[in-house]
Amino acid sequence: MAISSYDIYWNGVDPDLLPPEYSHMVTVDSTTLTQSIISIIPGKTYRFKVLATSIVGDSALSSQVTIKAA
Repeated sequence: MAISSYDIYWNGVDPDLLPPEYSHMVTVDSTTLTQSIISIIPGKTYRFKVLATSIVGDSALSSQVTIKAA
């Protein structure tokens, strides 16, 4: 089953909050390979999760990916 879109979630409102709370950032189609993010703070840590959608429905949220902004 082909993926039709991805929903990207992040904890960008309060990157230092533990455990992180995730909010919906953007929905992109399955051909999108990159996503730009503005308003990040250098040196802060950000956490992301992704949900995939196909004709049968939504996946579970992915494992967390953590980055530290340069």
